[in-house]
Amino acid sequence: MSSEHASFSQAAAQVTDALVDGAARIANGGARVRPALHELAGGIEDLAHEGLDAARERARSARLAGASYIREQPLPSLLLAASAGAALVLIGGWLLRPRGGDHRDR
Repeated sequence: MSSEHASFSQAAAQVTDALVDGAARIANGGARVRPALHELAGGIEDLAHEGLDAARERARSARLAGASYIREQPLPSLLLAASAGAALVLIGGWLLRPRGGDHRDR
């Protein structure tokens, strides 16, 4: 039994060594990956800021162009706004209408 116990202890020691070695390798790999992840996150953040800045600039340009059109063409602007409002009221009425069944009894 003593030789079985010795071989079991030896196998357990080898498994423990392998686990410790694997944990060390994972830790070293994580140390190398962390800076790359931070760099990638920084690049993504920069791209997001650039996209937001571009969207703000486009919105500003559209707002200025709309204001300029309204100053230059007040009557067509008013008619366009009234038409858009009427279309929204019609769509809202259509979406909010009762569905199914006979509506005359209500």
